[in-house]
Amino acid sequence: MRYRKISLSFLILSIALVFDRAHKQLVGKNKKIINAVGIESETKKKGADMAHILQGYERQILDAIIKHSDRESVALLVHDCVVFYERQSTSNLSEIVKKETGFKLEFSEDKYINE
Repeated sequence: MRYRKISLSFLILSIALVFDRAHKQLVGKNKKIINAVGIESETKKKGADMAHILQGYERQILDAIIKHSDRESVALLVHDCVVFYERQSTSNLSEIVKKETGFKLEFSEDKYINE
């Protein structure tokens, strides 16, 4: 078996290039941006602009999960997860998000508290 060595600096530069291209494509020279849930923001720095855009998509995903969940089973909403009182089917959550948003996501499950 052959292995390839990839230097960390090459990897970081590649990620930075992709980030820069994504910003040019999504924001460009616009002075204001509107994310996926309609929240408008003035453009600032590349990182803040991209965060605003991604937060809109995160919100869409959370909204889809909430819409299809028993509200009594939702314990906590966090920007990148939902804590439920009862165990949920991760594949079912993936199907819901795909149907509602078009995003293909895989959910993982961790026990939040020890009982």
